[in-house]
Amino acid sequence: MNGFFAPRGGNLNKPISKSSNARGVARGGMLNFRIDRLIIPLKKLLNIWSQRDISIYGKINLVKSLALSKLIFICNVMETPKLSANEVNKITLDFIWNHKPPKIKYSTLIKTNKEGGLE
Repeated sequence: MNGFFAPRGGNLNKPISKSSNARGVARGGMLNFRIDRLIIPLKKLLNIWSQRDISIYGKINLVKSLALSKLIFICNVMETPKLSANEVNKITLDFIWNHKPPKIKYSTLIKTNKEGGLE
């Protein structure tokens, strides 16, 4: 039984080692994982897109589809420090508003379209 899902050697009763890997994050080392490894590429990605003239709706769509989708898996698997979540929030809001003061309050921004927000 040396199929795709079977471990090498075909021993299905063998426990998974502590050093197994899930999307580049070692399961045994999750406590030592630094979220900075994901924040730096996020900044680079948004910096590339900030050079284009994109509407606010387009920027929100970019943040949701490209930037935050890369963080969702890791943040669901492990506990995310509050400081890191705040830093990601600041980076995305700076991208949306071109590093200028916001034109719409954050509490209004996160509301649905029906409630007058841009979510």
